[in-house]
Amino acid sequence: MSISENLQRVYTEITQLAKQKTGQAPRVFHDRDWPSPCEIPNSVENESVAWQQVAQNGNMQALEKALETQFPAALQAYFSSFYSDNLFASYQDHNLCLLQAWSEQDFDRLQQNITGHVLMKRRLKQADTVFFATCEEDDLLLVMKLEDASIWLEYLGKEPHHKLADSMEAFLADCKGLYYTQ
Repeated sequence: MSISENLQRVYTEITQLAKQKTGQAPRVFHDRDWPSPCEIPNSVENESVAWQQVAQNGNMQALEKALETQFPAALQAYFSSFYSDNLFASYQDHNLCLLQAWSEQDFDRLQQNITGHVLMKRRLKQADTVFFATCEEDDLLLVMKLEDASIWLEYLGKEPHHKLADSMEAFLADCKGLYYTQ
């Protein structure tokens, strides 16, 4: 399965769990100042809005150029396949939050955060990594090593310390969607 197909599968699992638990699509806090194409029209109630994944075709070429690096195609596909709320998932014994862009504005903000992360790694004289998910434990990130596109656990500001998968495809194939009620 491709990266976008696996992201869609995780989203579908989340949607099915939401419908089992609440009888409706997943919901997220509604912020009028932070609109998204993911918001399902006419679904705002009690300060939340129903949402769905929406295909997008953003790219990170300007960021690659600014950082003078090349991102693996898998990382590009991960961040550029969909606009979506973050996806809660489990992988092995870890509960995760797979970071996604909620809108074009959020995609820009995400790239700014990635820039800060890469520049921090360089300042610390560590190999470049890019975060794409968080764990329940504070400061523990899931990152992709840019040198070989492998997936690792990494504490913020530290070297990656535990390899999870050889590729984003292999990692996502083993993720299972989770749903938490608001």
